[in-house]
Amino acid sequence: MKHLISFLSILLMTGAFALAQQVTLYGFSNGNLVRVNPLTAGVDVVGDIPGVDAIAIGSSTFDHYLRRYICIGGSGSGLVSVDAVTATLMSSVPTPTYPEVFTRELEYDLQYDVLYGLKSILYGDLNVEVQSDTYLSRVNIETGEEELLGELPEIDVIFTNTSTYNSNEGLYTVIGRDQQGQDRIFTIDVETAEIVHQPAMQSAGNLELQYDVAAGKYYGIKGINGGTVDFVEVDITSGEITVLMNTDAEAIALGSGIYSQMDQLFVFIGVDADQQKSFYVLSGENSELISKQPVQDMAIELQADNTNFANFYFNKATSNNSLSTGELSVQLYPNPVGQQLNYHRESQVPATLELHNMAGQLITTHTLNNTRGSIDVTGLANGLYSATFIQGDQIQKRQFLKN
Repeated sequence: MKHLISFLSILLMTGAFALAQQVTLYGFSNGNLVRVNPLTAGVDVVGDIPGVDAIAIGSSTFDHYLRRYICIGGSGSGLVSVDAVTATLMSSVPTPTYPEVFTRELEYDLQYDVLYGLKSILYGDLNVEVQSDTYLSRVNIETGEEELLGELPEIDVIFTNTSTYNSNEGLYTVIGRDQQGQDRIFTIDVETAEIVHQPAMQSAGNLELQYDVAAGKYYGIKGINGGTVDFVEVDITSGEITVLMNTDAEAIALGSGIYSQMDQLFVFIGVDADQQKSFYVLSGENSELISKQPVQDMAIELQADNTNFANFYFNKATSNNSLSTGELSVQLYPNPVGQQLNYHRESQVPATLELHNMAGQLITTHTLNNTRGSIDVTGLANGLYSATFIQGDQIQKRQFLKN
């Protein structure tokens, strides 16, 4: 409840209950990392991802601590992490080759900054008889090493791009099939690697799940071949699916469903009766269609940058908004700020202060020659910003709210 109250106050101060002007998503397109604004259908190339010409469907996620796009790439590139602002390749680690891997899903814990993975592995002759095992692992982004948390014998296979993660309770939810051939919604406690819920799917069709951290709800887009695509709420304990609204889409682009936590918006790429592909932006709070914009440049495996949301909601910033890295110690106040953003640092060595918006765009740069001072932020639009202090080879990033 404490998290929800503080988050609601942030929304009120930023006016996030109104239509957002910028929803920042990232995706993969023709070997490039792209930045996407689904409200305008704008797709901007951030940069080429070296050595990656394809990625595995369902394998992407986002590092909400260091702002990295993470995926499993093709051509032997393995587990890849890319700086979302510059498209700089941060790591590329070959993953163990399992010719029999059927499905692999990655999810990022917003609260504890941990990467989890699920994979189903098939054994045997596909033309005769196969057996399968499903595993839950904790994945090291830098090395690609997987720490096995447990085998899940109840699950035969998991379905591509159906997983989501509850960062409040440490629950990994995925749709799969049990050993008797029944489709179920499996929810796994990552602490114990035990299945805590496994209700049967109550109706057929494709379902892509997303978890709303602040509301504590599971949303999804559900489509039936040849039918409509519905925006739904899912009860993971009973399996009940409640239709919140119908869309005019008749199909879903696989891997396009994603949730922007700060704006409480569900985004997906759908195809309507005229075969037009569009970005659909739906309000999780009001169950309304916010925007539908024709897609000009296709992007797959969309991920939302929820870094600022995670920092505020889970109180990752210290009470005085300072963080020490080696000898670099800086305080930034007040937060929220109206006109003058003050800083206090211990070192007298000249440093640089960069202010970025939530899209990662550089707004202003300031040279700091004193231990104390202030920056005029009167001209900044209300919203969240990132302040980056650079002193030699030391970097410290903080977030602040302008209102």
